[in-house]
Amino acid sequence: MYFTELPGHGTLYLGTTPVGLNQDITVSELESLVYTPLPDYNGPDTTYFRVRDAFSSSGADSYINFTITPVNDAPRITFLESNPLVHDIGREVAQIFTPNFQAEDPEGDDIVSAEIGFQRPNYDLNHDLLTFNNTAKIKGVYDDTQGILTLTGVASVQEYVDAIRSITYTFINLEDIVDAPRTVYVKLSDANGTSEIAERQINLTFDFVQLFVPHVFTPDGNGMNDIWPFPDDSGLEPYNDAIIRIFDQRGKLVFETIGFATPWDGKKDGVNVPIGTYFYVIDLRYGKIVYKGTVTILREEP
Repeated sequence: MYFTELPGHGTLYLGTTPVGLNQDITVSELESLVYTPLPDYNGPDTTYFRVRDAFSSSGADSYINFTITPVNDAPRITFLESNPLVHDIGREVAQIFTPNFQAEDPEGDDIVSAEIGFQRPNYDLNHDLLTFNNTAKIKGVYDDTQGILTLTGVASVQEYVDAIRSITYTFINLEDIVDAPRTVYVKLSDANGTSEIAERQINLTFDFVQLFVPHVFTPDGNGMNDIWPFPDDSGLEPYNDAIIRIFDQRGKLVFETIGFATPWDGKKDGVNVPIGTYFYVIDLRYGKIVYKGTVTILREEP
């Protein structure tokens, strides 16, 4: 047999190979002949064929009618970032997991739930945290024993897209350096089915830069070594939230600043502090790293 007109709303296959127009199909191949409708199509379809032997062909077309009944398709995740999320564990700062997430439901059905969770084996309940703030329609529950965040509530696809875009990942309770990547999956469900799983990897980094803190400076106005702790803040941008405090030997605070852009000039309230030794505490607010020590002021007194 051979087909004189192929179906208009689907494809005929021999196994996994599409059938071509006027392609000969033997009797033994008929068992592997398969019709597959186009995605999301429902309704009638027709194909026409003739049979022939070595000597002649049937004079008229015969036909096969197909009726494709509609089914409710599961939601689809249409975009989840393929590049890894890079997360600096030293900061212990929440980071949006997927800011560009996209999904759809072919029938426009509401979504009833979503699941966002860590794939084993690298999940660590002591360090890995997913966070979600409830909305008017969508509530979240995080099971830290399994590393699974479950969202529930009847809401539109877009409302679930917005909800998933708001989920954050944080590496918490930093005690040692961990660099094994994490993989987080996402799946959506409507009332009739569940989407395929989409995954994104999280790469963990630790970008600490060792500081050299000078122990002496001479704020005498000669333009050399007049400020502490650093002549400029280049390269220290990762520590813009650092807290720097200076105390005198009685424990009284004489200087405090956030970040390294405003160094100490050896003054308190615009007046030179006495020469001598002072105590400093630099809390980098990064990986619980704190520098403590002493700094000595030297200057020629009038």
